[in-house]
Amino acid sequence: MRRVYTLCLALVALVCLAIVGLRPARAQSAGWSQPFELSDTARFSWFPDMAVGPDGSVHVVWASGDPDPKNPRDGTKAIDLLRYRELRGGAWSATNDILFTGLGGYTVRNSLVAGRDGLLHLVVRMHTRIYASSAPEADAWSARAWSQPQPLTGDIAYYTALAVDSRNGLHALWSEAAQPSDDPICPGCSDLFYRRSSDGGLTWSAPQNLSYSQEGENRPQMVIDARDRIHAVWDQGVDWYAGAGKPLAGVYRRSDDGGQTWSDAVHFTAGGAPVQQTALAVDGQGNPLVVFRDAASNRIYFQSSSDGGTTWGALGEVPGVLARDINDNNLDRYALAADSANRVHLLVSGFPTGRSSEGSNPWLLHLVWDGARWSAPQVVMGNELYPEWPRLVVAGGNQLHAVWFTRHADDLFGSDQGAHYQIWYSMLPLDTSAIAPAPFFTPVPTAVPPTPTAAPLRPTSVPLSEAARETPPPGGQPAWELQGVQLIGLALLPVAAIFGLLGAVLWWRRR
Repeated sequence: MRRVYTLCLALVALVCLAIVGLRPARAQSAGWSQPFELSDTARFSWFPDMAVGPDGSVHVVWASGDPDPKNPRDGTKAIDLLRYRELRGGAWSATNDILFTGLGGYTVRNSLVAGRDGLLHLVVRMHTRIYASSAPEADAWSARAWSQPQPLTGDIAYYTALAVDSRNGLHALWSEAAQPSDDPICPGCSDLFYRRSSDGGLTWSAPQNLSYSQEGENRPQMVIDARDRIHAVWDQGVDWYAGAGKPLAGVYRRSDDGGQTWSDAVHFTAGGAPVQQTALAVDGQGNPLVVFRDAASNRIYFQSSSDGGTTWGALGEVPGVLARDINDNNLDRYALAADSANRVHLLVSGFPTGRSSEGSNPWLLHLVWDGARWSAPQVVMGNELYPEWPRLVVAGGNQLHAVWFTRHADDLFGSDQGAHYQIWYSMLPLDTSAIAPAPFFTPVPTAVPPTPTAAPLRPTSVPLSEAARETPPPGGQPAWELQGVQLIGLALLPVAAIFGLLGAVLWWRRR
């Protein structure tokens, strides 16, 4: 009987091990934390962005919405929302809606940064225009804390990017329709525009067109280096929102004077072949690196500069990884970020070399460029989901934070209105030196300063009147003194009586 019981236990253990072995991997790389789903209440959750505050708090926003309660199947009446969660003290807050952006199921594109003024600054697509808003970091979970959204663009804008410099200046990029609908090359396509604010988003400069082309301009990214030079990249050619154009090149421009003037455009291609999904990082020396994908072969390439973006090195291929099929979904992007050791981290949705892309879904992969070579890809998420639109932030020089969203393989575009878009977060500690966060641009007083006291009043002598000087002094004992002596004597009478009585008693007992 004991032998049968032992065999049954062994069989149960083997079955459990088999079940565990068949579970899809959520995070297979050593060091990356288990991916955590942030979108715990939303039916549609996609296109996240993230900022890390100087206290290490992590702030995440994403596009979402709710169906019309009266007609949940009518997407034209959906309630469009921007949702928010924060990681503070090791715990995530509850999900909250911080901005109502309109009705109709419009995509809520967004970009978020932590300012030097203790505020979170945001640019967000509301209906079809881009607006700016801000809120104190500690209160950003509350919709009431966010300022009244201020419009930045014209009527038809889509992609966004936002960055902040060391003087707390804000810099915004976005794509906005510029070509007429009958343009023969790219009808209704967008140009890439720029505005800046030097007062924390209260006022903004006039819009500046950075592209001036007849092609579509999409997917901008922007990084500001330690010298406050603004580096920007975007895709040129296809315009997804207009449904026109075709992939051509990645574009890079730099401003050395806070966005007033810009360098000539640098165009990236894969040896003449069109590219897309241009991503950007800038190391601590102010040297940029760009990554992009070949629009035809699914290969991923990079180029770097050693003089701040003035000249560029030879085209190189990122080894060990292939991009997802460009026809699978044309809304993805890559994410780059540099740590304190000037290593550049890359997140891509793709396939490790050797893993067939035929009939399988891509994984979220992490690679590192050390200035000379790329590391082998590590899996951050590898399961039945389709990862997309990653965002990377290096905090303190040695903490790598990542957010992204996923689609379900059986319904990539949510055609059945199901909960198929989810937001995920993971973190990787790095073996690099920590960097102290920059102080707030506007110092916050830690104590109430003492109120200065007035100088003491000096006595002023007032001369006596002539009548007072001629009045003779009173004679005899002062009346007030006599009255005081009498009052003291009356007060001491009971005490004297008590002592007298005690003395009499003692005398009598001795007798």
